[in-house]
Amino acid sequence: MNKLLLWAALTAVFVSCKDSEMAKLLDGAWTGGYNVSYDDGSKEHVNETLEFSYNENSENDNGTFTEVLDGKMHISDDDGTMVCKYRSRIEGRYEVLAGDLYLYYNMSTLAVDVDENDIDISFDHALDQLEYEAASMEYITSTLRSPKEEMAKEAKKEILQNLFHQYKQTDEDTGFLDLKVSDSEMSFETEDMGRFTFHKNVP
Repeated sequence: MNKLLLWAALTAVFVSCKDSEMAKLLDGAWTGGYNVSYDDGSKEHVNETLEFSYNENSENDNGTFTEVLDGKMHISDDDGTMVCKYRSRIEGRYEVLAGDLYLYYNMSTLAVDVDENDIDISFDHALDQLEYEAASMEYITSTLRSPKEEMAKEAKKEILQNLFHQYKQTDEDTGFLDLKVSDSEMSFETEDMGRFTFHKNVP
């Protein structure tokens, strides 16, 4: 074996060992948060928890993971603001490859929870608030359902659709680059939102 091939082989072994070391360090639950602003003026705050379960005997990857998002959306217009909370959950398998983190989502496990208690509506003017309350009472009387119940259903449908497309797009061999892991902190680069940092949850 010439020196070039030997060097390449040694480098590959070193990278593989470092990947395995980082994959093992990921074992456990990590939490981080971020804010998103959309073109329509709405805003969202998300707390994200990634829980990894390392499996040294796995042949195709490093183990399994679960991702949970606790989101809070703020949608405002000239009359007032609607706040919608939600929780989503998805499972999959993970792999550290050449220093990057790859998450392979199992789309069939994606679930979103939103109920009427997660919807809060406030108005800037008292008259608008009174009109909304009167319309709500009329709606409840005629349908025996809360208007917030319908809002929650629509919000759940839209959030589920958006997350499905987001995960599907990310699953197309898109890695989270330059993974860094310590005993207490984990971070990686994303394509559109910069570097994300997570802190390990203490049992």
